[in-house]
Amino acid sequence: MLAGSDTVRTLEAGHPNGSRAPAFATFGIAAVYHARLAGRPADLRVDFTNLTNVRYRLSDAANLEGGWSRFGEGRAILVGIEQGF
Repeated sequence: MLAGSDTVRTLEAGHPNGSRAPAFATFGIAAVYHARLAGRPADLRVDFTNLTNVRYRLSDAANLEGGWSRFGEGRAILVGIEQGF
């Protein structure tokens, strides 16, 4: 689980960085299967990140720092194999 109160932002010129975007929470899950491939131990892994596909800001272009608004990663499925030698 990843949770945050989100980034600061400016809604009024008289109060720079005087507000925050809404809070967020993302959830992920992973599974690992221990097996033997070619006589050697191996781990087969699958990860599901940001299951609810929440869009959250890493930074806001309206705050004092300026720049671009950046967002966190969307939903992802990652698969991997690890084998010792």
